[in-house]
Amino acid sequence: MSDWDFLYEMRNRGYSAEEIADAAGCGVAPWEWEQIEKQEKKAEGNDFPIIQDTRNTTYEKPRTQKDRPSKEQIAQLPTFDGLALNRIFVIKTLSQLKVASEAIQFERFVGFDTESKPTWSKDAPRTGPHVIQFALSDRAYIIQVPLGILAEPLRSIIESEHIVKVGFGLNSDRGPIFRNLGFRLKSTVELSQALRSLNYKQKLGAKAAVAIVLGKNLHKLKSITTSNWALPKLTARQLEYAANDAFAALSVFRAIGSPYSLAVPPTDNAKK
Repeated sequence: MSDWDFLYEMRNRGYSAEEIADAAGCGVAPWEWEQIEKQEKKAEGNDFPIIQDTRNTTYEKPRTQKDRPSKEQIAQLPTFDGLALNRIFVIKTLSQLKVASEAIQFERFVGFDTESKPTWSKDAPRTGPHVIQFALSDRAYIIQVPLGILAEPLRSIIESEHIVKVGFGLNSDRGPIFRNLGFRLKSTVELSQALRSLNYKQKLGAKAAVAIVLGKNLHKLKSITTSNWALPKLTARQLEYAANDAFAALSVFRAIGSPYSLAVPPTDNAKK
């Protein structure tokens, strides 16, 4: 997650620490969800998609909303099987990015996330994202900012209409990516919205979604979440955290049937 501005605003408005943590996981402020819910109420009487058995999507009327699992319940689940360090690649050269880009183009649907060095004052400059990560079915690619010669090739991935970026809190990534890098994040699936059809009262971030959809515990240590992501060389724990945030998003997306309405192969003309 990149942009922390709305978290400061939530604190100023008197939201609890747990509510602020929920918003950080989803990347959307509560007042934005309220607007979304108002729009959805206009569609009352229509059928709503309900995801069943994590693979098939059917349709039925809205049900009583459920409470998501507690922290204690999630802690009892088996650990999420993430990517090991030898499947996490830090991109530093054009040739490495070319190989990564070809793999991303081939797989098309990729887990996506960013990390930023946190600021502890509302007036402090926000220069993130400092890390950009892409996850595929068996590996992850990590790119650190400043980008240098990697900037334009990376732009072609982030702005690609063909490559679908899947993640949590993409709304909070979009602004900083454009403001500080000049890239427009295109073709995305915001999972916190896609998972609303599961009918939970609370908005689902990555940790809750992995618990509900995959039955696993995605460990997210605060010491790593709020660590210095602007370091010239990331630690092994930072690399694992960043890679598996994106990998977890892709795993949830696939488990719920890869919902993406425009997921059709490009035409021959589109390839030219």
